[in-house]
Amino acid sequence: MSARFHAPGFNQRGGVWLAIAFAMALAAACQPSGPPSVTATPPPPPDGQRLFRQNCAECHGARGQGRAMTTLGAPAPSLVSSEAALRLDVATISSTVRAGRGRMPPNLSLSDDELTAVAQWVQALQTADAAPATAPSHAGSDASDP
Repeated sequence: MSARFHAPGFNQRGGVWLAIAFAMALAAACQPSGPPSVTATPPPPPDGQRLFRQNCAECHGARGQGRAMTTLGAPAPSLVSSEAALRLDVATISSTVRAGRGRMPPNLSLSDDELTAVAQWVQALQTADAAPATAPSHAGSDASDP
């Protein structure tokens, strides 16, 4: 007969079940208590003024007033005083910028959100031109614009 150590009240079968129960409790304690909390911050909205200055102001002027002669060799219309421009909604302005018109080349580099931001900026310029008290900020505007 082999000598085995037995703790009082501990038999081999009970020890296995005790070890399994302990392992399960330990595994449960190590699990996260719920789905991981992910707080995704949405990206900031595109800056319509900045995008307009980078993509449109060279021809249309920093305040959308238009220019008599552009680098394309033709005048660019005012976006703030033209009756036709004043009737355009955001979707029409966006699609015009995307597709181009006449000598204005298409802009395929702006995302849909950026196009919407530019179109909303153009409308803000139109509103500002009609009511100077609600004018958007022109901080850093080009003083050489006519």
